[in-house]
Amino acid sequence: MNRFKSAFTGISHNKCRFIILIVVVCFFALSIALSAAVVNGTAKKAQEYKNSLATGFVITLDYINPDWVFIDENGDGKLEYIGPRLDMDTAEEIMCLPGVSGCNLQNRLSINSNIELRHGLYKEMIDAYSSLPDEEKDAGILADIEEAKNWQNITNFYSVSESENCDYFRTGAFELVGGRHIQSSDENVVIISDYIAEQNGLNIGDSFEPEMKAYMIEFDDTKDETVGEPVSLEVVGIFKANIDQGGDSVVLETEYADNLMFTDTKTMSDWRKDALQYKNSDRDAEADNFDSITVFTDGSVDMDSLIAEVRKILGVNSSFYDIRVNDADYAGKVIPLDIVSNITSLFMVLISAACIFALCIVLVMVRAAKCKDPDDSDRYSSADCKHLVIRSLIACAIGIVIGIIIAASLVNPITGNVERKICELSDGQDGGYTYYYDSDYDLKVAEGLDGDIDLDLGIGVEETVTSIAVCAGAVIIVSLIAGKMRKNK
Repeated sequence: MNRFKSAFTGISHNKCRFIILIVVVCFFALSIALSAAVVNGTAKKAQEYKNSLATGFVITLDYINPDWVFIDENGDGKLEYIGPRLDMDTAEEIMCLPGVSGCNLQNRLSINSNIELRHGLYKEMIDAYSSLPDEEKDAGILADIEEAKNWQNITNFYSVSESENCDYFRTGAFELVGGRHIQSSDENVVIISDYIAEQNGLNIGDSFEPEMKAYMIEFDDTKDETVGEPVSLEVVGIFKANIDQGGDSVVLETEYADNLMFTDTKTMSDWRKDALQYKNSDRDAEADNFDSITVFTDGSVDMDSLIAEVRKILGVNSSFYDIRVNDADYAGKVIPLDIVSNITSLFMVLISAACIFALCIVLVMVRAAKCKDPDDSDRYSSADCKHLVIRSLIACAIGIVIGIIIAASLVNPITGNVERKICELSDGQDGGYTYYYDSDYDLKVAEGLDGDIDLDLGIGVEETVTSIAVCAGAVIIVSLIAGKMRKNK
């Protein structure tokens, strides 16, 4: 009791310094409480989107595994994958599981379209070089220009068993504006964008002949021969991409939504066979395998239980597969929430560092007030140190209470500002779509936020405990350090 009485006496003798300490702690607690409210609120909303919008999962092969062999058939040895594959038999077994409502079998291959694409980086390079005077053309970059000429008409073709189940169309990011979707029984058909159709004068029922080139397989631009026979693809559908990628010249042709094309699984299988035969491979059966299988659920079976059943089907090789919840339906909503959460977390760290620094200065000033004579610094006893800690905790308690009260009164006004900022990051104030690229530079398009995300920000038990723990912990540590410091003479 004497220590607390002494502590209050010390506070009365150092009112100014302890008022400053209370203000610093108040600001500290206010910032931590509001930041914790934003972090917790955005995390809960992100989880809510995941729980309510997840419609299935995606199975892909994890190629980072031991099943690679070194093949040296022609003196130009290379590593080839001989591990497990995703094939039709596996897909049919998965389709028979309870709770599975459908699936989409997908492959991706870069093919020379032999038609004009939306201009990207390669076309920009060619035009920039062509516009130079002859005396300024550098022979050293001619090889790069020749490479650009080869790749300017190459785009990504996606084979789909049923295009309406493809994430691009299922989420509404791509909208079919003419013709029909691809069906599992189709052969040698294609769906293109309205931009490509207009650019090349193509309509429903017209055809064009994409072809595979050797340099696409060997990545050697000196090999320009055609691999296999050119395939005539009939345009059965035309889509509109509901995103605006602008006219960024640093975007590759393959990364523009307008340049993506969709074909049937039979056509893709033929292309893959041609590529395998060109490489003198005897594994033609691999042409019928898939890069990924997207499985759709009807909600009657728990997702984790269903994924466990799929792993049983995959058997001992299940560790070679990556199975993840399909985020196509909610990625555009979760990404801006994660960005705000990460920025707020960083803000919490910076504010904590600044406030701890301010606490150090204030508590050193309080400690210095005890030692009027520089020589008294050696006589700053253990009891004095404890008194400083007690006084600091009293000021801390007052500051935290005030800070929490202010935070509770401010949380509602800042909710609207946070929601607006999240919507700005998603570019989805009008229900639009946002896009990004995955680790394989595959274009992903997802529906953005519509401006009514209804964040639930509040100063509850979790936020209060966080503020108390962070502020009190910082005050105790800093006051102990200040109490133990020797005053410079």
